[in-house]
Amino acid sequence: MAVKCVFYISGVEKRANGVGVLNAQPVAKGPYKEWAQYTPSGTLQINSLNPAATDWFMERIGKDVVILIDDATEDDLLT
Repeated sequence: MAVKCVFYISGVEKRANGVGVLNAQPVAKGPYKEWAQYTPSGTLQINSLNPAATDWFMERIGKDVVILIDDATEDDLLT
C-alpha cells in the first residue's frame, strides 16, 4: 500500500547561495475541501540544490502536485 498526498505549491524562492526552497501545503480547496477536514495539516518544505528541480517547482507555483509515499525497494537504496 502507498499513501498519495496532494499538495498546493504556495511558493518557491531562489536564495543567493543557489539553494531553492519550495513551500507547499496539503490541498484543502475545491473538491478536496470536505476530504481535507479528515486529514492532517501542515507544511512541506524542500531545499533543492538542483537548479532544474527548483525551476520545475517554480513553474508549478499556484498548482497542485502529487507525492506518492511508498516503501523503498532495493533499487531505491544506496549501498
